[in-house]
Amino acid sequence: MINFGGVRIILWICTLVYLLQSIYYPVVDSLFGLSYIGNENFGIMQLITHGFLHVDLYHILINMIMLVVFASKVEMFFGTKNLFKIFLGSVFLGGTFQTVYNMIVLNSLMGTMFPVEVILTPFDRMDFMLDYGTEAFNIFAGKTLGASGGVFGCMIAFTCLFPTERIGLFFISFTVSARLVIVLYVILEIQQALYGNVENIAHFAHLGGGIFGLLYALKLKSDLGKK
Repeated sequence: MINFGGVRIILWICTLVYLLQSIYYPVVDSLFGLSYIGNENFGIMQLITHGFLHVDLYHILINMIMLVVFASKVEMFFGTKNLFKIFLGSVFLGGTFQTVYNMIVLNSLMGTMFPVEVILTPFDRMDFMLDYGTEAFNIFAGKTLGASGGVFGCMIAFTCLFPTERIGLFFISFTVSARLVIVLYVILEIQQALYGNVENIAHFAHLGGGIFGLLYALKLKSDLGKK
């Protein structure tokens, strides 16, 4: 029996952290969620820790199901160490991409990437939104949460490493090409990142995670070719 230790560890950590979020909200989110880089609550480790927090039950369930589907075979063939590198590296690069995107947007809205406003009271929040708009407030005072960047990296790595693999989906009785699913997903993510109007979804975190997953998978394939 194969022991998917790495996948299991990520599942347990995310589950336990979600319970802590529920019990100690908003303290856990404030400490470990990814704050805007110009916010006083920002910490460099949040580029990693945000990947173990989630917004709600639906968010964590979707991420953990996708993790099991795509990361298990990666771990089976390439080991727990490489799985951790893909997941954590994808979370980090995804958080970095989202941070850079947020900086660009905030600069376009406020004329600076590092506003000095301190948002402490409801009146401060109201003044901030009246001066700069809701979008600027959501970026400056908001949090990026979720394993989506890490999961997306595992999905892209899986597709690169096992390009002919077919997967079954819950709502259809036949399998489909994993490569087709991921290509369509990537196109949708790019479209939403560039032109979508849905807020509270970190599309650039997904894309950053996917880029790391692709690069690491190519490295693994190159290493195999040298043996």
